[in-house]
Amino acid sequence: MKIKLASLLLFAFLLPEWLYAQGENQIMVHPTRIVMEDNTYDELRVTNHGPTTVLYRITVIDMEMDENGMLQTISDDEAPEWSLKPWLRIGPRQFRVGSGRTQRIRLAAPIPRDTPREYRSHLLIQAIDTNADSPSSDMRDDEGPIVLNLNMLYGVAVPVFARTPGLPVSAVKLRDINIERDANTATGKVRLFAEFEGKRSAFGNFSVYYRPDINSERILLGELNRIAIYHERGRNVEIPLQYVVRHPAEDSLIEVEYHTRMGNERVVLAKASLYLNSADE
Repeated sequence: MKIKLASLLLFAFLLPEWLYAQGENQIMVHPTRIVMEDNTYDELRVTNHGPTTVLYRITVIDMEMDENGMLQTISDDEAPEWSLKPWLRIGPRQFRVGSGRTQRIRLAAPIPRDTPREYRSHLLIQAIDTNADSPSSDMRDDEGPIVLNLNMLYGVAVPVFARTPGLPVSAVKLRDINIERDANTATGKVRLFAEFEGKRSAFGNFSVYYRPDINSERILLGELNRIAIYHERGRNVEIPLQYVVRHPAEDSLIEVEYHTRMGNERVVLAKASLYLNSADE
């Protein structure tokens, strides 16, 4: 059974690196996305920016993304083969954090190394008591911070990936590109489907450029940042445009890129072009 939690969870990889929220129960989570590739261990930090001590609990859950980019939880009895749950070790899983204090969470994932693949699960962080005076307990069973309001009904889900070393970057293909213009403004949007082939999930930014012709310098029209594409399927993407070209030249085109950073290098994962005269037909 799959359960939609979009209304209950705040997904870390969809948020900016810094998000300040008003209210009594503010936390900061860093990092917002954990990838273990060369190492089988990492660390998560939870900082309480609220005025009172809070008791937090971390639960490991599996989630999959549908074609519209919405995440759904997967029940334990339908655990996918790529689930990191069997290998993920966390400590502590329940802890108390005083106002202005930080708790470090240790993560380890000794995954099998015999088959190249990627494992994934999410850490669901929830506040279960905002006046936590009881001592903390350790219930272990064996890229920028987020600040948000948290209470018993809401949580933040941080994706955790573990990959065997050398897992190749998956191929992403951009298709079904369509331009929509707003008749009342100079803005618009580009819709497309990002088709995915491979065993390694992608995370990056979309950029849309305009060229008056194939030899001209390109002009940035719009961006959509921090977009994840999980390896099990592709997804629809909608990129807002700051403005559109109302009277494009005959040979003008737009270029769409999906790119990421690997170390200090900008890597283009997918690229597609669309001539504007064909888009207007």
